[in-house]
Amino acid sequence: MKNKFIENELWYLSLAGAFQRNNVYAENIDDNNGKKKESFKKKLKEHVLKITDRYHVFVSDENHVSNILEIIALNADDILKVGKLTFGTAQKLLNLYLKYMWCTERLAHIPPHCPVDSIILGNSKNYKYDSWTKLKCETKYMLYINDLRELATQDNLHLAEWELGVFNRRAEKKLV
Repeated sequence: MKNKFIENELWYLSLAGAFQRNNVYAENIDDNNGKKKESFKKKLKEHVLKITDRYHVFVSDENHVSNILEIIALNADDILKVGKLTFGTAQKLLNLYLKYMWCTERLAHIPPHCPVDSIILGNSKNYKYDSWTKLKCETKYMLYINDLRELATQDNLHLAEWELGVFNRRAEKKLV
């Protein structure tokens, strides 16, 4: 029961992180008292959890990007802006969920990437103030990932470990 509670909380944190500051829903939809959104989120969770099972072994960049694209393809819905999630939103959702699962030792292998957002993007030499929420394709995403991975390597860290350090330093600054 405790494990299920924690896993649900990790899911809601991931969903909130991916959807906050990000207008994912179409305007003026007839949502039937929130039932369409709840149905969409339930379907999305099922797909992400199914994909997460693939990460109990090493996952390559190519397979990870394919998993992000699968989330977009399998969760097209008319309640979403342009009928689907952006690449930026889908990567943030999957990468955040994998990060939380890994940090709580529910994932044996380190995630291949880190959640990409404006804070993390600010470290990329190719960052031109693009909004991560509007990131539409894997090409630019992988350009950022490779830049960030280079920074992590300079610190002798895996990308996911490097991102934790950036995130922790940012959180500590907020406390001061």
